[in-house]
Amino acid sequence: MEPEKKSKRTRWIVLAVAAVVVVAAAVWVVNERPLAQLRQSRALAANPESGQTVTAFIGDLSAGATASGRVLPRREAHLALGIAGQVEKVYVQVGDEVQAGDVLIQLEASSLERAVRSAEQTLVIQEANLAELRQGASDEEITAAQASVTQAEAGVLQARASLAQAKANLTELRKGASDEEIAAAQASLDSAKASLANAQAGLVSAKSALTKARLSRDTLADADVTAEANLKSAQAGLSSAQAQLDALLEGADAETIEQARLNWEQAKNSLWNAQLERDAVRSRPGTPGYVKDQMDIAVANAEIAVRLAEINYLQAQEGATDEVIAAARASVAAAEAQVASAQAQLDDIDDQIAQAEATVVQAEAAVKQAEAGVLQAQAAVTQAEANLATLLAGASEEKIAAAEAQVAQAEAGVRQAEAQVEQAKANLATLIEGASEEKIAIAEAQVAQARIALEDAQATLAKATLVAPFDGIVTEVYVAVGEWASGLAVDLMDSSSLEVVLDVDEIDIGGLAVGQQATVTLETWPDEELSGELVSIAPKAKSGAEIVTYQVRLSLNAGDLPIRSGMTANAELVTASRENVLLVPNRAIIADRQAGKYYVNLVQGDTVVKTEVTIGLRDKNYTEITSGLDEGDQLFIGEVSEKLDFSQGPPEEIRRLRPHD
Repeated sequence: MEPEKKSKRTRWIVLAVAAVVVVAAAVWVVNERPLAQLRQSRALAANPESGQTVTAFIGDLSAGATASGRVLPRREAHLALGIAGQVEKVYVQVGDEVQAGDVLIQLEASSLERAVRSAEQTLVIQEANLAELRQGASDEEITAAQASVTQAEAGVLQARASLAQAKANLTELRKGASDEEIAAAQASLDSAKASLANAQAGLVSAKSALTKARLSRDTLADADVTAEANLKSAQAGLSSAQAQLDALLEGADAETIEQARLNWEQAKNSLWNAQLERDAVRSRPGTPGYVKDQMDIAVANAEIAVRLAEINYLQAQEGATDEVIAAARASVAAAEAQVASAQAQLDDIDDQIAQAEATVVQAEAAVKQAEAGVLQAQAAVTQAEANLATLLAGASEEKIAAAEAQVAQAEAGVRQAEAQVEQAKANLATLIEGASEEKIAIAEAQVAQARIALEDAQATLAKATLVAPFDGIVTEVYVAVGEWASGLAVDLMDSSSLEVVLDVDEIDIGGLAVGQQATVTLETWPDEELSGELVSIAPKAKSGAEIVTYQVRLSLNAGDLPIRSGMTANAELVTASRENVLLVPNRAIIADRQAGKYYVNLVQGDTVVKTEVTIGLRDKNYTEITSGLDEGDQLFIGEVSEKLDFSQGPPEEIRRLRPHD
C-alpha cells in the first residue's frame, strides 16, 4: 500500500512542476514576442538589404508613348504610261537601282516619230509661206503668174474649140448618115476583114516557124548529147591507147594481160552502144545529115578502139616488138586526133544550139506580135461593123443624149477655163499689190497652229518613253516586251528616304509635336535601338478603325543596318519632359488605387514610416515627386513588419493571451 501512495505522490509533484513550467513559458512568450518583432523591424530599417534602399535625387525626366507601324519610303511612285502602245523594250527589272531620268519602258514609236517629222515639215512650210508673204513677190513669181494668165487664156480657147466640136457632132447625129458615108463605112469594114485574114495567116505562119525552130533546137540538143558522148569515148580511147603504150613500154604481166583483155571487152561494148545510137538516130524522121555523119564517125571510132584493144591484148600476151610499140604510138596519136575532132564537133554543135535558141526566141516574139495583130484586126473589124450599123440605123436617142451631155460638159469646161483666167489674173494682181494685213495675220495663225501641232506631236512621242522621276529602286514591273500596254507600268521607291509610319492613339497624340525625338526598334533587329525625329502628324484621324488613331511619321537614322521597306517598327515617343525635378524609382511608389493616393516607405533613423507623396510625370524607370519628400531622403523598397506600440503596456492582443487572475 505504501509504495502505491508514494507513487501517486510522485506523479502529482511531476504534474505540478510541468504546470509551472508551462505557465512560465506562456508568460515569456506573451511578454517577449512583441519586443522581438520590434527589434526585427528596427534592424531592417537600420540595416536594409543591398538594393532595397534608394535615395530621392534631382534629375531630368521625359515621358512618352509607344506605337507600332512600318518602315515606308517617303517617296514612291506608281509610274504609268502616258499613251497606249506596244512595248518595244523593258530596261529594268525588280530590284534594279535607277537614276532620275533613266529610261524604264520604251513603247514602239515609229508612227509617232513620223508624226513629229510631218509636223516639223508643216511648220517649215507655214513659216516659209509667212516669210514669202512678208517679203512680197519677186520678179520671177510675177513672170510666172503672167505665164499662168496666158496659159489660162489658151485653155479658154481650147475649151471653146472643144465646145464647137461637140456641137458639130450633135448636129451630125441629128442630121443622120448620107449614102457616101455608108459606102465609106462598108469599104472600111471590107478592108478591116481583109486585114484580119492577113493577120490570121501571118499568125499561122509564125506558129509554124516557131514549131520548126523548136524542133531544130531539140534535134541539136540530142546531137549535143551525142557529141559529148563521142568526146568522152574519144577521151576514153586516148586514155586506153596511152595506157596500152605505157604497158608495152613497161612489159606485160599477168595483171596487165587481164586488164588488156577487159579493155578489149569494154571497147566491144562501146562499139555495140555506138551502133545502137547510130541506128536510132538514122530511124528518126527529120534528122539532119551531119548528125548521121557524126554517128557514123562515132561507130568508126568505136571499131578502131576495138581493134586497138584487141591488138593490145594480143601484144600483151606475146610481148611488145618495136613495130608494136610504133603502132601503139600511132594509135595514141590517132586517139588524140579523134579527141580534138570530137571536141571541135561539140563546140560547133554548141554554137548551133545557141543560134537555134535565138531563132526560137525570135519565133516566139513573132508569134506574140502576130497574135497582137490578129486581136487588133478583130477590134478594127468590130469597130467597122459598129460604125456601119450606126450609120444604117441612124443615131439613137441615147447617143443624141450623150452628145448633148458632151455639149453641156464642153460649155462647163469653157466656164471653168474662163474662171481659171480670172483666178490667174487675180493672183497676178495680188502678187503685184503684195499681201494684205489679213493674209499675213492668217499666215501667222497658221504658223502658230503648226507650231502647236509640232509640240503636241513631240509631247506624244515623249509619252512613249517612261523615265524615272527620281533616284530609287524598282519594286514592280507590270509590262513585258511585245504586249499592248497602257496605264500602270512600274513602281519606283526612293530607298534613301525611308521613314517610320506609326498609328498613335488619340490619348497620346496631344503630347506630340514635330521635332520631338524618338527611339525606334525593328522586329528584325529587336536589340538595336535607332534614333528618330518626329517629322509630321496627320491633321485628320484614320477612318474605318474602332480605335481613333493618327498617322505619325518619323525620320530614321538607320546607321549600317540594311533596312527594307515594309519592316515592322516599334517606337517610343517623348510626350513630355521635366528638368531639375525630384525623382525616385517607380518601384519605390506604393499606389492605393481606390483612394487615389501614393505612398513611399521613408527611412527615419531606425524606423521605416509609410509616407504619402504627390507624383507628377513618370517614365518607365522614374517618377517625379512634387510633394512629400526632399532630396536625399532614403526610401525602403519591400515589405515592412507593422510597428508595435508598448508605451501604454502590452497591446490588447497580447493582454488577451495572459492567464486570468
